[in-house]
Amino acid sequence: MVTVSAVHMTELTAVTKHIYKYKFENFLISLNPGDLPEARHLSIDFVRMYANRISEHFSAHPPTTIKNKKSFEYKSDIYGITIKSNTPKGVIARAKCKKFWTRSIEKKTNEDRLHHEARNQIVGEQKNKKGISNNPTQLYCSDKTLKRITEKTDRNKKHLSKLAVTNIKTGETKSLLEIAIKNEENRASEMYHIIKNLEHLADENGFNWLFITLTAPAEYHPNPAKGKRRYNYQLGINASHEYINTKWGQIQSVLSRRKIPASPESYFGVRTVEPHKDGSMHWHLLLFAKGTLVESIIGAIREKFNTEASAKIVIGKDHEEKGSAKAASYIYKYISKTLSKKEQTQYQKDDIGDDAREESDLASIRYKDRVQASIKAIGARQYQPIGVKRLTTMYRKINKLKMDKLDIPPGGLPAFIKEKIWRNQLGFYHMLKNIEPFQKGGEIRLVTEPSLNSYDEPTKRVIAIKIGSMVISTESEYKIERIRHMKS
Repeated sequence: MVTVSAVHMTELTAVTKHIYKYKFENFLISLNPGDLPEARHLSIDFVRMYANRISEHFSAHPPTTIKNKKSFEYKSDIYGITIKSNTPKGVIARAKCKKFWTRSIEKKTNEDRLHHEARNQIVGEQKNKKGISNNPTQLYCSDKTLKRITEKTDRNKKHLSKLAVTNIKTGETKSLLEIAIKNEENRASEMYHIIKNLEHLADENGFNWLFITLTAPAEYHPNPAKGKRRYNYQLGINASHEYINTKWGQIQSVLSRRKIPASPESYFGVRTVEPHKDGSMHWHLLLFAKGTLVESIIGAIREKFNTEASAKIVIGKDHEEKGSAKAASYIYKYISKTLSKKEQTQYQKDDIGDDAREESDLASIRYKDRVQASIKAIGARQYQPIGVKRLTTMYRKINKLKMDKLDIPPGGLPAFIKEKIWRNQLGFYHMLKNIEPFQKGGEIRLVTEPSLNSYDEPTKRVIAIKIGSMVISTESEYKIERIRHMKS
């Protein structure tokens, strides 16, 4: 149990008593886990107040760590949060960190709220025994989750609006908020760019494409749109995503044992995560595969998802019929839910398509905000490449280089990178076509140096990219500062 020295009650209640609906001040005084309210009731302000109070305590009274086989840890008794690190210093640094506690308690707040909503069938189509209900329909996520995620987004924007990025060399400044918004808009566009490049390679090599939708079993669905409810509330709403993730990992392991590892030579693609109407998750996968491997891949999937309902598989047309040219467009409607309003115009009035998606218990574009809030609440990564993951990291690093300012002689590897890969519409395609220099031990690699992260844990940071004999620095030329300190 965590205890602290006495603090005057009047000093705390003077700040909180006129602001909050719930009186959660007891824990701020005692730091006794027994005084903790249910996490789902915590406002964003109280999460931050708790985080600040806990970090202050551990700054004065560092925790005693326990060594396990692979790491050190401390079990805090605060919402079951366990602090883990490879070093005792890392555990203690996290315990003293307000940001660590803010993130950890916010995660527990979301988990507890989602668990409560799932158990009580709050999200999804509302039905009673007669198939109808007077309760308001809350699809994909609850109104409370949407409000929470929106409030967090608005607060983050307000914080970023007070900061600017300044070029150290030129003194040019840009709003950090504008950069963040642009990056968010570019995220889905970048993934679509990667998919188009994968499609180009697949088309050139005569690969087939498969579009696969994976769904967890009935016990993972708290309020199914169809069929009888068999939800196991002990699993929790996050479990649907975890189940599919585990099964997909097993499928890839099975294929690797059968000499079919995910790679540009066998099969590759991308997966997306989306909610059903009751908030449980399903996956969409777009895979490009060598024709002779398609049946083996489908067979491995059917070993883990053995019904049509659990794994719906659409096989694209043969290369000769130019079916692969439709693959990127096939998945675009799923990616479009995260595109900016400007890029999403062609889908905004797709009522017929949305009706069909909702009838199939899939995510629709008109509920884009609720879909996104649902995914953010469980902390899932929405997009992930398959078979080319390490290469996408290098590709991003290369595109951030300022190669237009470098004196690169014609011919040779650096010139090839600048002409064919760097900020090229088919750059990732050219990268995959000429993959040898990018593989382990190749002529193109990231240059790192030993460093410490914010928790004093040993790590490595990238300082340059080595292309043949040329080393190009990736060190930042920018600094972040508060707007009030900026030069006019």
